[in-house]
Amino acid sequence: MNNKIPFILFLLGIFLWNCNSPEKQVAASTTVDPKILRALMDSSATAWNEGSLEGHLSIYDSAATFMGANGLVSIPEVKEKFQKKYFNGSKPVQHLAFDEIQIKPLGADFALLTGKFILSGGNQPERSGRFSLVLGKTKTGWKVLHDHSS
Repeated sequence: MNNKIPFILFLLGIFLWNCNSPEKQVAASTTVDPKILRALMDSSATAWNEGSLEGHLSIYDSAATFMGANGLVSIPEVKEKFQKKYFNGSKPVQHLAFDEIQIKPLGADFALLTGKFILSGGNQPERSGRFSLVLGKTKTGWKVLHDHSS
């Protein structure tokens, strides 16, 4: 019986070792086409610069949420804020550009898109900040589900 104890402890050690082994990472799906997501961002900036706040916000899902300095808000609240702060009637106060865009697939139908926004011109100081967008593939194409900007 005593010679079986080391063998049992050995098997127990192997069992415990396997229980604590790190999970294998599964490669993210490659069905997310970065060109499509970059084009989406380009269309949003173009709409803004042409004075179409509706067009700028059209990349967002109707139930999208925004996280900003004052907490979580919805599209209607963002639209109202943007209209007051960044537009003069139907014209943007400053030109919008996106830079440093990086895209990370989160499976076949979701992606994390990060980058930098830059507001320039309009005889105003340049303003910039960072953003993280969670995008999802919907029946109508890719849409922003959540936006965290600072």
